[in-house]
Amino acid sequence: MDREEFQKKYDNSILVCCTKNSIKKVFNICDLMDLTVSKSKQITAILIGEQTAKSPLFHVEQFLSDFYRGIEEEEKKEVKKEVKMFEQRMNNAIYKLKHKYGDTYIIKGTDMVTLMCITELGMNAVYKEGEDVILIEEKGSIPCVRHSARQFITDVMSGMIDVLDPFINKETTIEIKEEEDTENMISETIFHLTHILTKLPHKVYDMERMVYSIGFGNKEGVMIDKDDFYVFRKAVRLLYIYATSG
Repeated sequence: MDREEFQKKYDNSILVCCTKNSIKKVFNICDLMDLTVSKSKQITAILIGEQTAKSPLFHVEQFLSDFYRGIEEEEKKEVKKEVKMFEQRMNNAIYKLKHKYGDTYIIKGTDMVTLMCITELGMNAVYKEGEDVILIEEKGSIPCVRHSARQFITDVMSGMIDVLDPFINKETTIEIKEEEDTENMISETIFHLTHILTKLPHKVYDMERMVYSIGFGNKEGVMIDKDDFYVFRKAVRLLYIYATSG
């Protein structure tokens, strides 16, 4: 029951079976709900609004129950539902990379950083020492295509930027519920972001809601779940690795 429904139900009504304690609560609630309230001639009754021949009678406990239930309903509406903002974008980026680089050789300028990032994206890689070549195995076919490490890195960075588009370009603030190690993970992510962005994001902690937020302070936050935050961190970490490896 929202505010308007509550007012409509109890305006011009009579509350019965009131005690000294409940009378005080009723007066406070009516003040909050902009309802006129006055004591009745009967000690255990309270008049809300104006008394008419059609004024309904309500038990005071029903009045209190409706009010507190309405507060609970409003609070539930205000609790943000966790969403996945980055997971599908990451899946799309990895699919494109696998489609292009699966069963191919990565040559010219390969190193352990490139190898690590290939495996972090869930791609099978074999590093051939002394040959400056990484084989990416996906379908098991004999590779015949070669790509330079520079081109691979460029495509990975482009893919990760696309994953982070809602955050980087649309400047959507993300919110994460506090858990045991959330603060450390966010601090690490902020550190990585300072090396890949020119506009630095802010970290804010809402003590009442026990929620961390990362953003640029100009948009309402979107609550992401734990798994989606992991995807967000992975994309940021990969960009950081490439940005600081050269």
